[in-house]
Amino acid sequence: MLRTTLHLHNDTLRKAFSFFDRDNSGHICKDELMAIFNTFEDLFNMFDPTDFENIIAQADLNKDGCLSYDEFVQFMTAELDSEFYNV
Repeated sequence: MLRTTLHLHNDTLRKAFSFFDRDNSGHICKDELMAIFNTFEDLFNMFDPTDFENIIAQADLNKDGCLSYDEFVQFMTAELDSEFYNV
């Protein structure tokens, strides 16, 4: 059961990363985040470009300005873990 749950979790993370990685470069950059948020105009208008830079900066461990899959997974699972334990 645990193995199945982990596989589903990893599959979901991979799909989410691919959704944000619009150019299939293997990295998510600020412009890709902005483009996705822009498809939801009301949501996009709630943020300014520095907000997107801050989102990337929070998870960008190697400070290259983009998120690799590993950085994305670390960020997403850390967020999930902290939400789980703070409930």
